[in-house]
Amino acid sequence: MKFLIIGNRRTGSEMLATFMCSHPSGMWCFKEMAYDFVPKMVDNQGCILRYTELDKWENPNLQEYKLIHILRRNIVAHTVSDIITCCGWRGAHRYGEYTEHYPAVKMTLDLDKFNRWGKKNVELTLKYFNMFKSTSLPIFYEDITNNITVKTMPQDIADKICDFLGIERSALTTKMCKVNSMDYKNYITNYQDIENFDADWVVKCREGGSA
Repeated sequence: MKFLIIGNRRTGSEMLATFMCSHPSGMWCFKEMAYDFVPKMVDNQGCILRYTELDKWENPNLQEYKLIHILRRNIVAHTVSDIITCCGWRGAHRYGEYTEHYPAVKMTLDLDKFNRWGKKNVELTLKYFNMFKSTSLPIFYEDITNNITVKTMPQDIADKICDFLGIERSALTTKMCKVNSMDYKNYITNYQDIENFDADWVVKCREGGSA
């Protein structure tokens, strides 16, 4: 059995990988890898494969891999997290000093960037959700963690993953801690503008129209 965790950035894929590495079978999940690493994997191994790597892979043959698709229902929160983390603060105006706990820093998000990145996130998510919906197991970030650090995966989700992979059911655990568990409203100065944003992709997300 070989498997792939496919998904976008900031969807909880690394957290999911550490959970899966805790299975007593000894299976191992590599972190984010390039697409040309995938054929090198052996039995009982998997890796994270981002949408951006799938875009580079011409005519991939994924029939021998079990596909677990990690998703976020809240595309708005996903996009905010994406900008904050992946831009290294370039997507926000900072107020105060940086600490390890970045909610201590007040910031204002660039709404144009928020709109561009959010639209792209929705496009990529729907593209790959539709591409793999009949061959993959969708797992939602929100079903694993409710914006808090979770050390043991909810057993119904763990059972679903184990059954899909054809391995013995087991508790799945992680030592990872959530970097940010604070409400965005507490440190993004214009979060009200984000909540009221009326672009088509945001409306679709609010109405539950995303994957």
